[in-house]
Amino acid sequence: MADKETVRFGEHINIMKCLKCGLIQAFPMKEISYEGYSEKIDFIGQKRKLRVSKYLPKLLGRKNKAKMEILEVGCGHGDNLKYLYEKGYHTVHGIDKDPMVCKKNASVLNLDWKLYNYWGLDAVYGIHLLEHISDPRKFMLFIKHILKNKGKFIFEIPCVEDPLIKLYKIKAYNKFCWYPYHAFFYSKESIRSVLFGFKIKVIRRQEYGIINHLRWAIRGKPGNWNPHIPILDSIYKWILCKLGYSDSLIVVGENV
Repeated sequence: MADKETVRFGEHINIMKCLKCGLIQAFPMKEISYEGYSEKIDFIGQKRKLRVSKYLPKLLGRKNKAKMEILEVGCGHGDNLKYLYEKGYHTVHGIDKDPMVCKKNASVLNLDWKLYNYWGLDAVYGIHLLEHISDPRKFMLFIKHILKNKGKFIFEIPCVEDPLIKLYKIKAYNKFCWYPYHAFFYSKESIRSVLFGFKIKVIRRQEYGIINHLRWAIRGKPGNWNPHIPILDSIYKWILCKLGYSDSLIVVGENV
């Protein structure tokens, strides 16, 4: 059914929600031109920041890490590739559809995942990727094909149970969050509807802290300044996740 209509980047989007599984889909899905997509900004004045997912080594495992063959799909500027290499994962590479990114980074191939034909990988991961995939079940068949038995995937995705929407009900953020280039919007439960053939675990992750949430509540708009407040932010994020709210989910799966 059609849940709502919203406007983002001048695009009119219908948000459709399945009454059975809760999966939310944008309609119509927007075709993305990946030429220069890595430079796209969400708001005027946004500055690119180094995006490193420091939880990856723990989830990937450190046993025989130098020999693990790892692929990042949609790797962008390759921040995580560099980070993992520095942590001792020396057989890690990425693919991305934006040719501008690939010209800047020799470890990144300008390739659509549909054309990737290497298999027997130890792990595959993607950071804010799965929500862009228009046919997630076909994509997961691809993941199953390229992973070895007991191989692992890790995906970080935005979560519709964001506290700014579900807990604080910030109207300005509710307009901002429906990104027209996302094909699907997932919750902790609905993400399971597109995963099969894997043993999976879904973990809540809250990226943004108190300063970000206060700015949205007071000013009703995003900004570049998002400092971490030691201890206080950690407690705040932990409480939100325990209450069933988070701006992100980490999905970990094992090929069985």
